Amino acid sequence: MNKGEAQPQAGATSDASRGPLSTAEQTVFFRRPLLARLATVGPDGAPYIVPLWYEWVEDDGSFWFVIRKKARFISHILREPRVCLSIASDAPPYARATIMGHAEIVARPGESDSWRAVGERMARNYIGERGPGYIEGTARFPRWLVRVVPAAMTTWRGGGWARYYTDDK
Repeated sequence: MNKGEAQPQAGATSDASRGPLSTAEQTVFFRRPLLARLATVGPDGAPYIVPLWYEWVEDDGSFWFVIRKKARFISHILREPRVCLSIASDAPPYARATIMGHAEIVARPGESDSWRAVGERMARNYIGERGPGYIEGTARFPRWLVRVVPAAMTTWRGGGWARYYTDDK
């Protein structure tokens, strides 16, 4: 390091300020093509986690998922709709969100093709110009359309430790 250069903050993983994401930061963060890890509860009470594409709806804060008909975890949601989402950036400056909520079945496979519009938007967001071709090539496979309504959410940005973990009080 050259003389006069700022020294990295000790104990921090980046120079980004720490704290909850602002409303504007949440908007930017949830629109990024990050994977949501959806946690469900299996029939034996064990957690089951699956990475999924999602679409976030800013108006009500809900998260939408297009899920394959034979997905193993759908039976978990049908039995116990309480779920948890973990969405995180995997490179500095880190940001994350943990969302506790309830999964609602919006459409079942074969009921309608209402999943398709959501799937098309997600495919464009996640794989760009290949998105429409991906949806067109797989449209014959039935899907579930699931909406997760947040009940509680914790967000965080920046590196280092939150005061919660470092205060002795």
